[in-house]
Amino acid sequence: MEDFNIIQDKARRLEALINLCNNLRDNEKREPIPFNDFLYLASTQPEAVFRDVYQIFYDMIHYYIPSGKDDFEFDSEHIGFVDYDCTKLFVENCDEPFFADRLFANRLMNLAKSFRSGSQTNRIYLFEGPPGSGKSTFLSNLLFKFEEYTKNNYGNSYKTFWRLDVEKLGGYQVIENSLKSVSNSKFGSTFKDHTDNNMNYPEKMLEFSCPNHDHPILQIPKSFRKKFLDELITDESFKEKLFNERQYEWVFKEVPCSICSSIFKALLERLEDPIEIFNMISARGNYFNRQLGEGLSVFNPGDVVNDKPITKPDLQLFINQLLKDDEVKYVFSYLAKTNNGILALMDIKENNVDRLKNYHGIISDGVHKVDLTEENIKTLFLGLINPEDKIHYEKIESFKDRVITVKIPYILDFNMEVAIYKDKFGDKIDTYFLPRVLENFAKIIIASRLEKISNALKNWIIKPENYSKYLDKNMLLLKMDIYTGKIPNWLSEDDIKRFDKNTRKAI
Repeated sequence: MEDFNIIQDKARRLEALINLCNNLRDNEKREPIPFNDFLYLASTQPEAVFRDVYQIFYDMIHYYIPSGKDDFEFDSEHIGFVDYDCTKLFVENCDEPFFADRLFANRLMNLAKSFRSGSQTNRIYLFEGPPGSGKSTFLSNLLFKFEEYTKNNYGNSYKTFWRLDVEKLGGYQVIENSLKSVSNSKFGSTFKDHTDNNMNYPEKMLEFSCPNHDHPILQIPKSFRKKFLDELITDESFKEKLFNERQYEWVFKEVPCSICSSIFKALLERLEDPIEIFNMISARGNYFNRQLGEGLSVFNPGDVVNDKPITKPDLQLFINQLLKDDEVKYVFSYLAKTNNGILALMDIKENNVDRLKNYHGIISDGVHKVDLTEENIKTLFLGLINPEDKIHYEKIESFKDRVITVKIPYILDFNMEVAIYKDKFGDKIDTYFLPRVLENFAKIIIASRLEKISNALKNWIIKPENYSKYLDKNMLLLKMDIYTGKIPNWLSEDDIKRFDKNTRKAI
């Protein structure tokens, strides 16, 4: 009997390990897709394939945040002040939950909408709020969920993956002969160690990813791209969007990075049939990992600025010898690692002030110089800032049209304030208060965060004394109700009629 229990226990452990391995294979393994197979995917699922980081961010937001509830959808004066449930984005599975009230949720959703339309790209987006407003928690959770989203099938995006056919390019004998002639070059010491230890070459292919995360479709020469996609894609409704909407302009305007374009040029000179070049190109899923700075990177104010170019001498020599071309410069900057990804600054202080100014210049020109080569940079730049730190850039004229500020105030919805108490002290906190006392306590806290005088409210409510049973002297209780999306039913019909779009926006 004891032996049977031991066998059962071993079987359970083995089953758990198999399930873990299956999940890791499904979620973490990113097998390269041959270019022809990628084109089939592009033709059958174009909405999913033709996405840049701004579109992926928009899709991620809507993946976690369901369609909002507009309490006044049929009110002709409504301003789209929608009730969004941000629990899945900022609370579920997060180490430290962030509670977004209705005001901030609407600002975030409006920002995402601008990304989808392509109207607000190529900017630096700073989330501004006072200390203690939860900015750091917000950004950490946002990046965590973005990384999580990109690991499932809904969040797939693709980059160029090179698989150079060694035999078609002359075989490894070419490299071995070359190694003998570089003993006195700058690579000599590097490769002497390899040859002394019987260097093992890849069997058939020299494989490496584009460090700049070039979308595979960019390898189609720009001048042929529109005609090619017109023939490839059969979905006429998507094609209409692809050729006319601003969010897809990148498909026809962008060019490959200097590494990919120089490899393509060298192959075009070496190989007779261009189809052989595309047989050496694959698509591979992008890998977003904040810890490794791959696709996602976060800089704190004390992090040292390092602009030193990144190189791989071993790979550089392999490529040059295989292609018989010394014009391929395998060199890139740390910014390439977040191209078509997200780069975030935690507080605009110390070294992050210099980073902010550098990124402003990069966004304006769209390029970054690395030695003598140019990198095309399209990164989603995010940052956190305290109001007093705006002095670092607000007087610089050129920053005005490049910096978009989204305010994160203290919580101004008393229902969300109560949710924070319950998160910190447990749901049983209700039992320590008489009915509605906890909500009233939250309103007192919220009132301390509001401006006492509101001209918008004064212009709206002409005779506040009519509501003395419900209103405080400064009408803060009314403002708090409105911030929750509620129009109190004790207001007169005339005042409700005068609660028009302009008044709602002003409040």
